[in-house]
Order: sequence, then structure tokens, then C-alpha cells
Amino acid sequence: MTVIEAMIDLADKEAAVAESRMRLAKVLEKANEYQQPKGDPAPGPVNVDVSVDEPKKEPESEKAVEEAPAVSIDDVRAVLAELSQNGHTADVKTLLDKHGAIKLSAVDPKEYAALIEEAKAIK
Repeated sequence: MTVIEAMIDLADKEAAVAESRMRLAKVLEKANEYQQPKGDPAPGPVNVDVSVDEPKKEPESEKAVEEAPAVSIDDVRAVLAELSQNGHTADVKTLLDKHGAIKLSAVDPKEYAALIEEAKAIK
């Protein structure tokens, strides 16, 4: 590869990185808009904390109580996917919103059972 070809390749990669950053900025902007309560004037941009904290160590007794939810995320995903395929996509989004999330992975695992029950009521 010549120097010029290497420079062109580098420029192409830099352009791809810039495009990815722009997409990320748009996603974060939409997330901030989604989190803003309706009817309240926006005081300014919402800061999104993207830091990764060390997991807190819980006492052993609490771990036993919270070990695994009775319903897995895959169970919930299957029910919601079926609803969506049957034309209830808006209802699925409403359910997620009700549980404080824009996507299933953001729902608290403790709420999976309730989410499934609510989804089954829609069928």
C-alpha cells in the first residue's frame, strides 16, 4: 500500500468514526427528549451519566432473596415480540413506558412478571 492509499484509507476511517459519533449524539438527544416530562418547560440539556460504577457488594442474605427473577428477560421478550407481530407495537411501547423504559433491557428485572401479566391482558 502506498502512502497516498494509506492516507485515503485513514481519511475514510476517520469519516466513519465521525459519522458514528453523530449517530450517537442523535440517539442521546432523543433519549434526553424522551426523559423530559411532558408539559414541563425544558430547563436545558439533560446530563446523561455514562460512567460505569463498580457493583456494590450485598450481604449474602440479600443475594439469596434477589438471586434470579422468576421470569427471565427472554420470557418477556417472547411475549412482547408476539404482541408486536400481531399489530400491538404501540401497546408494547406504552407498556415499556409505563415501566419507565424505552427498551426492554432498561426494565427492572423485578418488574418482568408484572410486565408479562399486563402484556397478556392485551392479547
